[in-house]
Amino acid sequence: MFSAVPDDTYLMRTYCVTEPGKYRLACFPHILDPPRYYLGLSGLLLPTVEVLPFQYLESCGDGAPTRIRDVEDLADQALVSLMEWTDLPLALFGHRSGAYLAYRVAQRMERAGGPVPATLFVAGRRAPSREDRRERGRLSCRIVALAGDSTEEPARADVEEWSECTSGSFDLELFPGVHGLLESNQRQVANLIHDELLSAASPPIRDPVEYVPRGRIR
Repeated sequence: MFSAVPDDTYLMRTYCVTEPGKYRLACFPHILDPPRYYLGLSGLLLPTVEVLPFQYLESCGDGAPTRIRDVEDLADQALVSLMEWTDLPLALFGHRSGAYLAYRVAQRMERAGGPVPATLFVAGRRAPSREDRRERGRLSCRIVALAGDSTEEPARADVEEWSECTSGSFDLELFPGVHGLLESNQRQVANLIHDELLSAASPPIRDPVEYVPRGRIR
């Protein structure tokens, strides 16, 4: 099922019609990630976890950019679209450039007074800069960082600094040093997400709230 959200993103829901999920996972891809990865991830996580992958319209077609251009605007739009899905515990997953976007969405969720993310998963991305962390403050939700140990991946020390982005718990998970952290370890990543969500204490479910971004959604 596809549903349009304002201007620059699409939210795609993949679900099991025979058995309701216990969690939802909003996925923020790297801008060059193939959509098939998140469809495959959904198949591995169902029926326990419903997957809500985003696609950025600017990443479609030839000559696509290699980075997310307007993180703040996309974070505002993503949060507006996610507010209707908070009847189940909602976790966030971001890969590379999408990890920082997921981080900014998590901050908006906490500021809006709505549900706190069940867990923030960040994959293949170094932590935000110290200046960024000081300016924006710490999250309260759990963070789980996923990293490869190849030279093409961010250094382990840079990934471990995600622990400074939250006052909650932090875990670092390392995967074999092959190119393509997610493509090469899809089943292992799915198992990790499943186990982490089931083992973590779920945040209380609150009634959905209307989020009004500070800036205008174009």
